[in-house]
Amino acid sequence: MHNKFQYSGYKYEVLSGKYTVLPCDSFDDGYGIGLRFVLGMDNFFPYEYRPLASLKKWKTKFTSAVNAVETKLDYLRYQEGNHIIENQDVIFSINNDTLDFVVAPWHTPPLDEGWEMSFYHKFESVCGNSIDSSTFVFEMDLNPQFPEPSDLIYDTTMVHQVGNPHYDTTFVSAIPKINMAINLANYTGFDNQASWDLLLINGSNDIAPLMENVWMQPISSTGLITNFQLINNLTGQVVPQVNGIFQIGTMTLGQLINFELTATNQSCQTEVIQLHYGWNCEPNISPNQTPCDDNIAILTATSPNGELEMDVTSPTGTFSLCEEIDYHTIEIYNAQLGNVFDVLLEATLPLGLELVAGSSQMAYPTGGTFVDIPDPVSIVGNVYQWDISALNSMIQTSGLLGVSQAPNHSVSIRFLTNTDCGFIAGSQIFFNTIGKQNCNLPTNTLSKAGASINIAGVNSSYTSDVNIAISNSATITCGSNIALSISILPDGVTSDSDSLLITLPPGVSYVAGSYVPINNAPTNAPIVFNNGGQQILKLKINAGIAANSLISFGIETTGY
Repeated sequence: MHNKFQYSGYKYEVLSGKYTVLPCDSFDDGYGIGLRFVLGMDNFFPYEYRPLASLKKWKTKFTSAVNAVETKLDYLRYQEGNHIIENQDVIFSINNDTLDFVVAPWHTPPLDEGWEMSFYHKFESVCGNSIDSSTFVFEMDLNPQFPEPSDLIYDTTMVHQVGNPHYDTTFVSAIPKINMAINLANYTGFDNQASWDLLLINGSNDIAPLMENVWMQPISSTGLITNFQLINNLTGQVVPQVNGIFQIGTMTLGQLINFELTATNQSCQTEVIQLHYGWNCEPNISPNQTPCDDNIAILTATSPNGELEMDVTSPTGTFSLCEEIDYHTIEIYNAQLGNVFDVLLEATLPLGLELVAGSSQMAYPTGGTFVDIPDPVSIVGNVYQWDISALNSMIQTSGLLGVSQAPNHSVSIRFLTNTDCGFIAGSQIFFNTIGKQNCNLPTNTLSKAGASINIAGVNSSYTSDVNIAISNSATITCGSNIALSISILPDGVTSDSDSLLITLPPGVSYVAGSYVPINNAPTNAPIVFNNGGQQILKLKINAGIAANSLISFGIETTGY
């Protein structure tokens, strides 16, 4: 006689389900999430162990990428398939994002064979959160004859990755994924414009839907990068924007779009731009919104400074009074890389010298043909100003280009003059030029004098070096009086007819009573003339001062 045995076993497992996470809609498709306890054979012949297992607790914590909006017990059935309960509402509490279900009533009294329990869930995706993992915890009372503890506690965390489609992963992402490639993120330009080439890519997986409400928002850290424009390079169309957020629209799976982002650079420093981009369930039209997808790329813009230089070519020879004098030619050029805007040229004519009306001409670039331009504007007295940027559309738009773009870095102005009977032989024209960097800060200010204009029959017996300096180190503030120390060093003996003329800048005036003779200077204060609102000081020089003897005095001025 032979004994016969039948081997069997039991198994419990979490049914992790499978759901496709949609970006902006609720979803409930897929296999249900639940728990099963099954026997390998019908029973444990020749022994019967009843009941097998009774469920006491069931907890789930879903990935942070979803929220459960509806939950039911889909069914509780025996291993052989007969449903005990189906489509029943459930009671649960939520603690630290964990759903704690009341399941004990469904297992009272305990079931006496294998069973399977499945839940119905409807979810909605949480914008901005990526799919990570879900945790399942259950607690069961097992038959004490089983090899495991009778109060079994089971805790498992499932990382959502592609695997067995039935059990290994609960949530499969259909969330769109946007990527960006930048040809050159660090832009250097020589004018006040900046641009970047961008490539936007819908790099989603095959199950992802259309990427809707794609947007882009450039933000200047200082506000000095302005007038952003986004251009679709394929269509040439400018992308519309709302509140500084570009509305790109819908991108299909795998679609690539080339854009050019342009802006105006008003900074003299390297600027940083945060380029935000992504998609959203609704149009992203306000900086106060929190979009579903927000990525950041860093761009920079640098514009080097410009620096003006000036050369003056004066007419040579001697001239008669009341005779037209040949051209003074002034070349203004940019000696650095950055473009210079709003370029001005000023000429201060001495007394008795007049600019010939209609004689002004400009050559751009220098070396080109001179063309007639309007007469300069009289600022005050004998000070005249040419607005060079307004005289040429290219300079007005792009500025005076940098030295690397020669010959367009240089412009020349010329004009004729006439003397009258009040002209003082040996007088000079003084020239000033200034411009603006692309950040609207002024460039260097440059001043140069033309050669002395000699009059036939009037010969100076000597020449002099004249030096003017601020006489103290006090801080210069608006409206304060500025003390000047003036010295003259003649290389010949002075005569009774010698005088010194000092032309003050427009708006600056002599402080009455401030004259102080220091060395070989006359005791009488200078006489003040008003030439069209501009003050000219005339100081009589003492006769008989030996050659190379210093003449010095002090005055105060105001109006700076």
